[in-house]
Amino acid sequence: MVRGYVYHSRRRCGKPSCRCVRGEPHEAWVLATKVDGKQTTRSLSGGRRKKVQRLAEDYRRYRQAQSTVRKLCAELTQLGRELEGLICEDPFKEERRR
Repeated sequence: MVRGYVYHSRRRCGKPSCRCVRGEPHEAWVLATKVDGKQTTRSLSGGRRKKVQRLAEDYRRYRQAQSTVRKLCAELTQLGRELEGLICEDPFKEERRR
C-alpha cells in the first residue's frame, strides 16, 4: 500500500519562451504524499503510475475498512453496555423500596 493519492497535473513553468506560455501546460502524473510530515509530490512514469495508483487505491480501501471496523466496535461496545444494564441485578433494589 502507498499512503497518498495519484493525480494528473497540468502546470506552467513560468519561462517566457516555453510552450506553456502559449497555453500548452506541462503535464505529468504525480503522487501526492507526506514525507517527514510535509506534503510533497513525486512524478510518476507511465508504467510506474499504474502500480502506484493501484497501491494508493488499496490504501484508501484499507482506511475505509478500518473506519467501518471502528464504527462496528463502537456499536458493539454500546450494545454490551445496554446488555449489561439489562442482565445485572441491583443488590440494593429491595432496600430502596422500603
